[in-house]
Amino acid sequence: QYIPKQNLVQCWIASEVGKPFQIHWLDSKRSTATDGFVLLDGKKCGGSVISSDLNNPNYTCKEYIRTGLTTVKPFEFSQTSLTGKQPQTVMK
Repeated sequence: QYIPKQNLVQCWIASEVGKPFQIHWLDSKRSTATDGFVLLDGKKCGGSVISSDLNNPNYTCKEYIRTGLTTVKPFEFSQTSLTGKQPQTVMK
């Protein structure tokens, strides 16, 4: 879902507990550099920049969260239960 007033794209991702996932995005116009920031379950997971330079790729991918200076943790779905609701799968 694109929310123009906030310059925000948000979505629901079909999931399966224990499965890793990645987030891909592209900029087909590339009139300026494009910054993208990933927020999963309210947690900041970093971002990436797509250059406006046509010699560079027009897409990027985010597949992990940094956990230390030299360590990362891949995005992975996990099981969670919410009070009064059916269990839901969220990013682990």
